[in-house]
Amino acid sequence: MPNRKNGIILTAAKVDSGLAQLFGEIPPALIPVNGKPLIFHQIENFIQYGVTDLYISVGYKKERLITLVKNYYSDRIKLIFVEVDYKKRPGNALLNCLKEIEGGSVTIVLGDTFLPNNNFIDNSNTVYVSKAMGQSHRWSKVSIDANGEVRFHEKHDQGNLAIIGVYQISEINGPVANIKDSDCEITEVLDALKTPFKSVEENGWLDFGHLDKYQSSKKRLLESRSFNTLDFNDLLGTVNKKSTNINKFLKEIEWQLSVPKELKVLSPRIIDYSTKEDGPFVEMEYYSYPTLSEIWLYSSFNETVLKRIVFKTFSILKCFLNHKKEVSQKSYDHIYFDKTNKRVNELIENDKVFRSFLKRDTLVINGEELKNWNLLKDKVFSLIPALYNTDHNCFMHGDFCFSNVLFDVNSGIVRLIDPRGIWGENKNGDLKYDVAKLRHSIHGDYDFIVQDLFEVEGEDNFINYKIYNSPKHSLIKEYFDSLITEEFDLNQIKLIEGLLFLSMIPLHKNNQRRQKVMLCKAIENLNQL
Repeated sequence: MPNRKNGIILTAAKVDSGLAQLFGEIPPALIPVNGKPLIFHQIENFIQYGVTDLYISVGYKKERLITLVKNYYSDRIKLIFVEVDYKKRPGNALLNCLKEIEGGSVTIVLGDTFLPNNNFIDNSNTVYVSKAMGQSHRWSKVSIDANGEVRFHEKHDQGNLAIIGVYQISEINGPVANIKDSDCEITEVLDALKTPFKSVEENGWLDFGHLDKYQSSKKRLLESRSFNTLDFNDLLGTVNKKSTNINKFLKEIEWQLSVPKELKVLSPRIIDYSTKEDGPFVEMEYYSYPTLSEIWLYSSFNETVLKRIVFKTFSILKCFLNHKKEVSQKSYDHIYFDKTNKRVNELIENDKVFRSFLKRDTLVINGEELKNWNLLKDKVFSLIPALYNTDHNCFMHGDFCFSNVLFDVNSGIVRLIDPRGIWGENKNGDLKYDVAKLRHSIHGDYDFIVQDLFEVEGEDNFINYKIYNSPKHSLIKEYFDSLITEEFDLNQIKLIEGLLFLSMIPLHKNNQRRQKVMLCKAIENLNQL
């Protein structure tokens, strides 16, 4: 099959010690990059390039990696997982993958490397190189002979061009040449092919395998995919942010400017800004800490570390209560009653699938029969007036979920980003709303849902779903509820969380699978009241 395009991702080992400080010991494939694991970005690249068969070497903590990748991509590309000894050098993984391939061209990418925009060359034996890394001990190197052909060198050898971890072989014909010691480097495997390679210089590649390169690569990828709304100054450590959603963006700037003195350290320091409607911007400090969402979804930290993170985050949230503000009953009604009613009616009017789900008296969710919205709504709406509590009215963030909280595990430093800006009538509101936002990330699995890390099936009034979380997440859920109970009425938080999930469903109209799980989360919460 000469037209077959094969891809290989070599990601069997575990991350280096620097990155392990951020996420624990995980395989390179699960390194979070702007909310998604690196391997998702790589696979999208391969799909766009036209790869039909994708071979992924797996070893260290392979079970979770295989589960996530299969769930996300098994219906879009043929996946072949090749189990290898992750303690051996990467040439061993490459050998094992190549032995599985029957024919066609092959594009090979290391598990911690990303070449944006599927910038691969067709039908050539190619090694991708960069001058920028040529003198570093981190990378294998090449030199070019008089015929323009590549000669491979190892990391300790001299060479004027560094290999970036991307290779192409124009055609695989039968088994790979025998190598006596399978614990070898990739360059030894390529040499054994007895095929001349050319080099292609590619300085736009992104390296996520080393802590210093990870931070700069993450910024470059974020910048390139944000429609030029973010401009980073690496020298000063700042970011200039602009937005096409002018009204929301102005509210964000106003919120940042009005953070109480005691809490200002929680928000990135503003260097410069403009609130002129023809070109608002804000220049502020940039923090490279991962989001709590990335830590929650992909790190290998145990429950002790996660409990410490949750306790610190909740403690910071309670600091808002020291800044009491006047908030009207009208604001409560707008957020909890009007918004919910409007969103549900919008869903019923515009979506025939959910019109069918919501018209039924009961839903059977994971085998349990529960009251549906039309039986719940009168009782639920009758509970909303009791939410009003002047003790909980204060300055607030408004969108206090894991994706908007930056956390440095080593220092415990927390920074809050992307505030709602306005809650009801202004930036002040009911702190229980922020607590419910935090609970919907922890207990409600919101971050798993928006990253499509789940299974779901359902029709008529039956829905079954499974979230790809782990037992340690369940322990943290129980722990967080114990913290809430010390300060708030847990049933009120569940009420708000249920309303949150219900009102989110229309916002995800392009992903019916997510909508179904969000409906389940809403109904489950509201049935517990």
